[in-house]
Amino acid sequence: MTVSVRFGDGDMIEDVGFEGRGCAISQAATSMLTDLVKGRTAQDVSAMPKEELLDEIGIPLTPVRLKCALLGLGVLKVALHRAKGTPLPDEWGTSSGEISLS
Repeated sequence: MTVSVRFGDGDMIEDVGFEGRGCAISQAATSMLTDLVKGRTAQDVSAMPKEELLDEIGIPLTPVRLKCALLGLGVLKVALHRAKGTPLPDEWGTSSGEISLS
């Protein structure tokens, strides 16, 4: 999945787009995510809890489908980290703020 972000004044997210292949849950959840984050700052989105997206999805998900639903959020948070230096989630075990994507 590839996520593209256009910023406006004050690191405000003006637009978000994505492309990639995946299951219906990953595609739908990422589409919903793009609507959720428009108008927010990069810092706000980096601190966004996964539960906010899951509440927006509004259906119960199995553990496997949960990973599908959160794929776009993870990609977006890594993109914001790389572009704006926002922190990565603590639960990712990246307390140093670095992530290795080899």
